[in-house]
Amino acid sequence: MPTKEISKQIRNNLLVQSDNIIKELHDDTQINRWVAYRHQLRTFFDTLPDDYDFEKIVWPRTPNDIDELHRLAAIGEPEAIKTIKKDKL
Repeated sequence: MPTKEISKQIRNNLLVQSDNIIKELHDDTQINRWVAYRHQLRTFFDTLPDDYDFEKIVWPRTPNDIDELHRLAAIGEPEAIKTIKKDKL
């Protein structure tokens, strides 16, 4: 069963991954998108209720994940279109 501490370890690994990606970027728009994603990770636990179910954790989407959803939506993939509308991406 995932716990808050295990989830924080996962989050920390995601932060390291995002830092490594940011180091390789040169486009300010892309850097800003990844910095915003990183901020979402940093503050992820700040507003969770005490009884949060860590088995159902949903991490923020990376900029790459969002780009892929938009690519799929552009070719008419129904689930991608639905997700973009539902999550206002």
